[in-house]
Amino acid sequence: MKTTTGIVAVLALATLLGKAADPAERLSDLEKRYEALEQKYKTLERKWELQQEAAAEKSKTSASLSAGASGFSFRSADTNFVFKLRGLLQVDSRTYLDDGGIGNNDTFALRRARPIIEGTVFKYFDFLFTPEFGSSTPAIRDAYLNFRYIPELQLRAGKMKTPLGLELWQSSTANSFVERSLVSDLLPGRDVGFMFHGDIWQGAEADTRKLAFTGVLNYSLGAYNGVGDGRNSSNVDFDDEKSGVARLFVHPFLKSEIEPLKGLGLGVAGSYGNVEGSEGLPASYQTEGLQTFFSYRSGANFIADGNLWRISPQGYYYWGPFGFMGEYVISSQNLRSVTNNVFANIHNQAWSVSASYVLTGEDNGFRGVTPRHNFDPREGHWGALQLVARYSELELDDEIFPTFANPATSAEFATAWGVGLNWYLNRNIRASADFIRTDFEGGEEGAVPRQDENAFLTRLQLAF
Repeated sequence: MKTTTGIVAVLALATLLGKAADPAERLSDLEKRYEALEQKYKTLERKWELQQEAAAEKSKTSASLSAGASGFSFRSADTNFVFKLRGLLQVDSRTYLDDGGIGNNDTFALRRARPIIEGTVFKYFDFLFTPEFGSSTPAIRDAYLNFRYIPELQLRAGKMKTPLGLELWQSSTANSFVERSLVSDLLPGRDVGFMFHGDIWQGAEADTRKLAFTGVLNYSLGAYNGVGDGRNSSNVDFDDEKSGVARLFVHPFLKSEIEPLKGLGLGVAGSYGNVEGSEGLPASYQTEGLQTFFSYRSGANFIADGNLWRISPQGYYYWGPFGFMGEYVISSQNLRSVTNNVFANIHNQAWSVSASYVLTGEDNGFRGVTPRHNFDPREGHWGALQLVARYSELELDDEIFPTFANPATSAEFATAWGVGLNWYLNRNIRASADFIRTDFEGGEEGAVPRQDENAFLTRLQLAF
């Protein structure tokens, strides 16, 4: 019985082994399994596609929020609407060495404190709104709308920087020194009006990110209320006259293969208009340490009365860590003494040159320096260091003295030279220290120009 049972078991096992060993049956079994797996894969793949399509549809109606070194931004799903919040904070110190006892000039100062609101509506309309809280009286620095349908032809309207001075056009966050040079005394600041502008023959982003403009040719042509030297608009006109301002700026080698010359930019700017009244005159001229060294006679009722024109050839050059900027300006204006009806046509002029070098090797540029490595001592990173030097002069017309200004208290000529160091801890934080010496001719009895000014200026800046 046991023997019979064993024989049956052996025969059954042999039969099964024989079937398992049949190649045709094994191949058929594998094919069935492959077909089942392929069907499962296709099912999963389709499910994934449906999920991706659903996510894409959702993204078309979902806005996005981001935060980074460029500030905070909120944009619609189609990017036609963008809202950005940025900010600027500059805390300074000013120390004047051997100042002959001038009181209350050494100070800590909140130089600028600006929330910056900008964005886009309906894809082509950009706006910028910048209030200022760093000065003694809160003010609106920028408030304009820019229509940007194509880069070659744009229209900006509102309160803005006038396209005249190159150093003034540069953001205060990127200026190589704590304060601007004597050239800026002869230029208008912000004014209300409109401006056509554009960049023609756009360069590559890698080349233009260090430049003031993005095209081989940049042009600006605008009409403004008109303001005196060194003044900003009070948001309304003080007379019935208007001023025209224009600038042409070229990067002749931007689209060439000559790498060392791509950062060369040359331009010329000018303004022309009629200006009437006391607000058409400069309030005063200041040193690079922000002390007044020239002002018109008080109580004599002097006014601007007629043509005011300016012209400014300008240029810069950036290559690797090296940077250079130069600018000249002449300001011509008609003056009148209401008291005795004396007229004068004056021509004031100024020029400056500056050079900078990034000691840590990063690229220099009109828009500042971005460290290769952010400040992090534990990782052996210290940010970027930039060494700067500058020389500038301002010469006032002899016709101003003695009728319109007192030569004993106001300087007729000023020269300034300075050196400084900028430490970029990261893209947003910068520390600066400058020493500036200013020499004067005239003004022997004036508080500031009766001796040389030796100013030590520092700044800690947050810009995002």
